[in-house]
Amino acid sequence: MALSAWTDAFSVGVTHGHARTNTIVFGFLGIPPGLDSPVPLERFLEARPEIDLRYHELPFPTRSTSAWLGEADVGVCHQPPPDAEVWTHLLRSERRVALLPSSHALAGRDALTVADLLEETFMAFTPRSIPPGQASGASTTSAAAPRRA
Repeated sequence: MALSAWTDAFSVGVTHGHARTNTIVFGFLGIPPGLDSPVPLERFLEARPEIDLRYHELPFPTRSTSAWLGEADVGVCHQPPPDAEVWTHLLRSERRVALLPSSHALAGRDALTVADLLEETFMAFTPRSIPPGQASGASTTSAAAPRRA
């Protein structure tokens, strides 16, 4: 299923991107997809050897999704805010977790809410950057691509 989702994401990039030049600009946040998930990318490139895949690190999203993607043909990111100019496809959904020292006051609880963590210092996206509907404890990864003619 994951390979199918990656194939779908790249098909959108081929269709909407630089198809005439056989180049796909792959936008990402954090670890480059070739390091994080090399097998689906290798299989895609084996199946489509005419494609020149170029990675482009995206900045932290602070603008509309279409403006944030910029020149990327396809991107992999947490579920972006809805944008009529951008196509999205859910790749996977995961539970969010908080890693705490065993001595921390919240460490013994079975479940936490975003409100429980608002006053804590942590390394992650800030709570105000979590899109509406995403604060339920689930983390999603989506493929996003501009809707270009």
